[in-house]
Amino acid sequence: MQTFGELSGDVPRARAQGAGILWARMDVSWGSIEPLPPGDPNHSYHWGSLDAKVANMVDAGFTPLLTLGRSPQWAVEEMIINPDTGKHYNCGPIDNKIDDKDLNAFEAFVEALVERYDGDEVDDAPGSPVVKYWEIGNEPDGMGHDGADYGGCWGGWSESDTDWDNDGTSDPEEYAEVLRRAYLAAKAASTDVQIAFGAIAYDRSWSVTWFNRDFTENVLDYLQDNYESDPNYPFFDLMSFHAYCNPALACNWDPPNLFGKAMGGGVLNPWYGGVNYMAGRPSVQGLLTNHGLNKPLICSEIGRDSDGSQTDVDPPETNEGQSRYVVRGFVRVMSLWPDTMKTAVWFTLVDPVAHKPYGLLEQGTYNRKSSWYAYQTLTSELAGAQYSGPLSASGIEGYVFTMPGGLEKTVLWVPPKEPSKKHMPPGDPAPWDFAVGVREQLRVVRMYDAGSDEWRWEEVLIPDGGSGDLDGDPNNGQVRIQIDSNPQFVKLIPKETGY
Repeated sequence: MQTFGELSGDVPRARAQGAGILWARMDVSWGSIEPLPPGDPNHSYHWGSLDAKVANMVDAGFTPLLTLGRSPQWAVEEMIINPDTGKHYNCGPIDNKIDDKDLNAFEAFVEALVERYDGDEVDDAPGSPVVKYWEIGNEPDGMGHDGADYGGCWGGWSESDTDWDNDGTSDPEEYAEVLRRAYLAAKAASTDVQIAFGAIAYDRSWSVTWFNRDFTENVLDYLQDNYESDPNYPFFDLMSFHAYCNPALACNWDPPNLFGKAMGGGVLNPWYGGVNYMAGRPSVQGLLTNHGLNKPLICSEIGRDSDGSQTDVDPPETNEGQSRYVVRGFVRVMSLWPDTMKTAVWFTLVDPVAHKPYGLLEQGTYNRKSSWYAYQTLTSELAGAQYSGPLSASGIEGYVFTMPGGLEKTVLWVPPKEPSKKHMPPGDPAPWDFAVGVREQLRVVRMYDAGSDEWRWEEVLIPDGGSGDLDGDPNNGQVRIQIDSNPQFVKLIPKETGY
């Protein structure tokens, strides 16, 4: 779950624990921790705020994923001034025109940061909390002013002008050096940490134009050309990316969902009538493969908002659609765990103030939204599950998991219809038959409308021929249920126990 410090509060922390959240992602600002440069008589690292937040995460049982970003002003004086703040943009290249003193300071900061949270009782934060996973930047492929709003701006001013700070070096190449230095510094502090390539957006649409599509390839080319023989190459352990289910973006990929972006390939986008935004471009995994690399993936942002502005697509921007995608998105990720994908992170725990309502909790009140109940159902239903394989069925998307004790549980739904211009409608509901023994019944956990676009989950037990068996035949050894766009958890259980 993406967080912004809310886990320091008792209510949101309890809500996160109650939902079954395991990982918590949070930003770390270099500028906030080291506001003055080394050599300044008042120089020091200001750890206090981060210490408290990390301690809250770890003490509450979450695995932290911390994302480094936001350089101090003294390290970005070669960047132009942001007219909105009057300060230099601090989302991209670090000064290195005259010498490497600022890059050296960054390297020293990373080593001190990792050392503080490695749990070895040497220069540790109070209580020795452990952080194992680090991302070097959020969406570093961002370009120009707009990219800066989303975290990173190492993509240059544009795809044709990648030297935004005008220092004579391509900004993606400067990111490659920052990644290399961060990796070496982190490993010098602790060989146990895992370093992720900064989470790339790697997408384009008519309204999303501020990401450099060539950024990742440029970075990987530079590292390969200059350091392939180095034993530490490629200077990251995990490849991080973002994948939203907004159909306009999903339709850039085949298939039009997380799988397509992670492992498929770019296609002409039917949402825009066949526009060449990502067509012919490799998936995130393909970018690695093309450079001879094989690294696990992290999807450090997935999500769907619930503001109600887009309702003629699947999933819609409603409480129902958001709840639907919580289960769909994470079940797909679980089918790739652990070799292909290490984890996925929902954006966000609480509705952001400056963005659409992506959260599981309402801003201010921390009231639980329908999506919170979907997340809680997902984690309780699939606790300890191991992915077995897909459900082979025309018109139905399904995943079979082996549960502790050996029983199988299937999660299934009807996928959207083929996308067309400005539309990706829900698929048509379809019946599905489950074989049931004489002493067995079907246990189904499914969403229901609780009114006012509030959605909850119910457990239904269906014996052969009983209420809910749509074929109505008590002697045919099967139970038929209706499958629609909302996921359902299904397994066989003995009649006697009810569970």
